[in-house]
Amino acid sequence: MSTTTRADADDVTREDGDDGPALGALSPMPSSAQPASGVPTTTAEDAALRARLREELEGTRVLFHALVAEVGRSGWTTRSGNPAWTNGQLLWHVAIGARFASRLMGRVARGKGVNPPMRLFDPLNAWMGRVGAWRSTPESVLRLYDSGMDGVLAALEAVPIDAWQQSAMVLGVRTLLEDAFHGVRWHYETHAPDIR
Repeated sequence: MSTTTRADADDVTREDGDDGPALGALSPMPSSAQPASGVPTTTAEDAALRARLREELEGTRVLFHALVAEVGRSGWTTRSGNPAWTNGQLLWHVAIGARFASRLMGRVARGKGVNPPMRLFDPLNAWMGRVGAWRSTPESVLRLYDSGMDGVLAALEAVPIDAWQQSAMVLGVRTLLEDAFHGVRWHYETHAPDIR
């Protein structure tokens, strides 16, 4: 089976036939988000993989909390480096991404993807960032993010050892289950540089 992950997705056309970029879905994964390391076949390998992913996820949570604290209420409505959103809207987007990820992991573990038409998803995603964050505060975004991260960590613990080889199409890219977990860090690192 040929598997495409975010790391090599630059060379593919999405299943919807659109060669244009999705909102980060076809960007290469940053180097700190390690690509899939291989399917664990023993309980020791499984435990080691879970420990590495747990550490990466908790580290991402710490970084996100620090970034929200740095922005604070005073920088919440400042225009971000992403022309579509303010800092608060962009941080809300990352937080709702964690909530989305918490639901995604179980689907990928069962080989089921999430593939809305990208021509609708991209503008809807931009609009949702503005509307969803309308009354957000640093505190409400942290609660949203933590809720999502708690779900991602619970999903990590629930993965059966034989599910690590699963993959699914996620936003037009074939994604291994391990890479889906790395995607939480990738999403943070994709947007953090735009916070001003």
